Formats: sequence, structure tokens, C-alpha cells
Amino acid sequence: MTDPFHQAARAERRRAQQRRNMQTGLRIHAAVFVFIQLMLVAVWALSGGGDPWFLFPLLGWGAGLAAHVYAARGSRPSADEDAAADLL
Repeated sequence: MTDPFHQAARAERRRAQQRRNMQTGLRIHAAVFVFIQLMLVAVWALSGGGDPWFLFPLLGWGAGLAAHVYAARGSRPSADEDAAADLL
């Protein structure tokens, strides 16, 4: 059996690990996004320019990346919400 102190410490370690995993996932997502978008712009430029078709995947994928940023950084619960969640 564990006492409440150990349970709270374990829960805090679990939340910290989840935050690190979310940040790592966000960094990977952003790096792949930048790399692919640069490749698309290069293909567009090397194929003679014309209509900027690369903007469609940039905007679509950019919306997904923005949602990932919000999930990773913008929706962190406050300490009061964490405490309330631990009581449930």
C-alpha cells in the first residue's frame, strides 16, 4: 500500500512524462512540417512556378499543426484543476 504522498508524487511524475511526450511529439511534427513544406515549394519553383498550389497543403497541414500546438501548450490545466481532478 502506498500513502497519499507517494500517490501524489507518482501522479505528478506521470503528468510530467506526458508533458515531455507531448512536447517531443510537437517538435517532431513541426520539423516534418517545415521540411515537407520546403520540399513542396522547391518542387513548385523547379516546375516553373505558376499558380502557388503549395499553399493548399501548407494551410491544411498548418491548421493541424496549430491544433497540435494548442493541445501541447494552450490547454494546460491550472494547479487548482489538477488538485480537483486528483480528488475525483
